[in-house]
Amino acid sequence: MWFPRLNNISYLLLIPSIVLFLFAGGIENGAGESMLSIISSIPLAINKRLTKSEREQYILSPEQIEGQALIGHILGDGTLVRFNPKNDKGTSNARFIFAQSHVREEYFNHVYSIFKPYCKGGSYQYRGDSKLTGTYLGFRFNTLTLPCFNFFYDLFYIDRVKIIPVNIIEYLTPISLATWISDDGSFHSKGYLVLCTDGFTQPEVELLCSALSDKWSLKCRCERNGKHFRIIIAKSTMDIVRSLCKNHMHRSILYKIGVSILNDVK
Repeated sequence: MWFPRLNNISYLLLIPSIVLFLFAGGIENGAGESMLSIISSIPLAINKRLTKSEREQYILSPEQIEGQALIGHILGDGTLVRFNPKNDKGTSNARFIFAQSHVREEYFNHVYSIFKPYCKGGSYQYRGDSKLTGTYLGFRFNTLTLPCFNFFYDLFYIDRVKIIPVNIIEYLTPISLATWISDDGSFHSKGYLVLCTDGFTQPEVELLCSALSDKWSLKCRCERNGKHFRIIIAKSTMDIVRSLCKNHMHRSILYKIGVSILNDVK
């Protein structure tokens, strides 16, 4: 047996212990999850709390591959969270959170492998709810709260709301574009690419279109989709997209730029 038989006192202590354990796991996961998600979202590993000097040893900049990938994820499915940026005790740090549906597990594991050095525990499974599909299972990881994420948070967030900085063109690279497409791209059967920018305002989407056009001469437009706006990259410039992104995308996601794994990747 895994556990010895419990006496009455131990049994009384068991239930409060479980509740406290689940509550602690919920706090670590951050805001925005239902209790159903919190119960099923307990990290796989728990390590000691890092000191301030230990946290400052982590380095991440827009010049690094990881930094460029992070920018792409912020434009896509990734989220930065920073609680109480300034308080009486000083300035808190940001963390990166990334999640994907279970059907994209291979791609999720690829992303986790890139940011694993910034995590204190493993990735974990969670349960979420969607208005379109109902309850679903997915995978998620949270990084540590680290000073190296603060630059990216300050660049892309105002009052905890994700925005597009006016100088976004300076941070667009083939790696960030490839990552962005991997998260939010959708290749249409007619040969064009859709970037699902539903979380941004029309002026922000138009700014992104201008940046893509000025940076790489991509022919793109801002198109309304219900209450939201999306970017359409024309078929005529998709060869440019493929030349920029193909070598920076995981095999499992190359279909998003119209590349066949069997025919085009060795």
